[in-house]
Amino acid sequence: MRNKLALLFFELLLIVLIPFGAKGAPVDMPTTANVLTLAEAIDTALANNQSIIQANLGVDIADARYQETTRAFKPQVALSQTAGRQYVDSYQTKAYNFASDHWQKVTTNEMYQYNYDTKITLQLPLYTGLRLEANQKQSAQTVEQTKANALKARQGLVLDTTTAYFTLLQSYNTLELTRQSTEQMQAHLKNATLNYDNGIVAKSDVLRAEVELAAAEQNQAKAENSVELAKTTLCNIMGVDLHTKFRASNILSNTYPLQTIDHYLASARQERPELAAIKAQLNGAQAAITATKSGNLPTLNLTGTYDWKGNSFLPGDDSWSIMLSANWNAFDGGITASRVTQAQKNYNISQSQERQLLDNITLEVTQAYFNLQDAAKRLATAQKADIKSDEDFRIAQLRYKSGLNTNVEVLDSHVAFLNAKNSLIQTQFDYHTSYARLLKAAGILNSSERMTGYEQ
Repeated sequence: MRNKLALLFFELLLIVLIPFGAKGAPVDMPTTANVLTLAEAIDTALANNQSIIQANLGVDIADARYQETTRAFKPQVALSQTAGRQYVDSYQTKAYNFASDHWQKVTTNEMYQYNYDTKITLQLPLYTGLRLEANQKQSAQTVEQTKANALKARQGLVLDTTTAYFTLLQSYNTLELTRQSTEQMQAHLKNATLNYDNGIVAKSDVLRAEVELAAAEQNQAKAENSVELAKTTLCNIMGVDLHTKFRASNILSNTYPLQTIDHYLASARQERPELAAIKAQLNGAQAAITATKSGNLPTLNLTGTYDWKGNSFLPGDDSWSIMLSANWNAFDGGITASRVTQAQKNYNISQSQERQLLDNITLEVTQAYFNLQDAAKRLATAQKADIKSDEDFRIAQLRYKSGLNTNVEVLDSHVAFLNAKNSLIQTQFDYHTSYARLLKAAGILNSSERMTGYEQ
């Protein structure tokens, strides 16, 4: 299975990112050949992230509450048993003696009296003014809303993991560039020293080259720190030890399959969990209106009891009863009417929130779509500038070594080289993350399996 996943995601999406050394496979992450792919990072985050675990537990709680409302329709059986002992002290009373034709005192000895009562009661709601049915529907919609919120959290985590993964690759790209810059300044310092020794250039050329080399070394140190921070951030999102050792896949796709904007808008209206949540909220608010109206409707309940009483256990005297009770709150001073008004206004608020959410989603998809197009254009331009900057700096070094260029021209060419490289690194990051944001805006960035656009 691991080999199959490795083959499936080996051609992940990333352009020209520089490989970096591994120091052993992660302890808590599935990797292939010490390489953590984007898909594996997402799967690890989905399995370990505490926010997702909490969201899933919330779904379980909502489902348990729904089961509670469902069981309210079933008969309720209660069994009770009472046992008591009563102490009666001796007392005197008068009784009429017919033989002597007068009243005389009679003494009664102390005694204990026992009382036992065993009762079984059955209650069944026959009609509650649709209150139980409305409560059940509300609870069912709460389950759907909780599931939608859990899916929203899942999609947010996938986007966060994807962004953190690309940030790590971007930081390694930057680190490699600073290392290359340091090597170039070392070579330039060597050329400047040689030219100075030959009397071709002034001492200032050597001093300036030394300053530029020191700056390059400082940038390299900053880049190394950025790599560690990016790796720590990704580990935190994945829910693994922050000191886990791994290396990331560096194979990226040059282009992504891009559909029309209408395709992504339609997908968003169908797949966005926020819309599913607001629809469940609407249905729940509608059920709340029905439940509130039940305050003015009659209720009907069936109650049956069987009772055993006596002075011994089990008591021998039994009785039973069946009662059909009806209750109707004919007038409550307008309390129910006020509650119905509140429930109706809550429903109207949910309707307004749904319209607002649709507008916001449309805007989000539109922005993500055009941001991706812009990033693609900038990436193409940056790639061309990158090629030209390589050649320009190479020629500037050769001309300076031959004494045909000044030190300023070499350093200016080096600055242009760094700017072109940094621009390429940034536009690569923008392009890949823009595609991920478009998928999330369309509601389809919920697992590694849906990241089909990241394959070459």
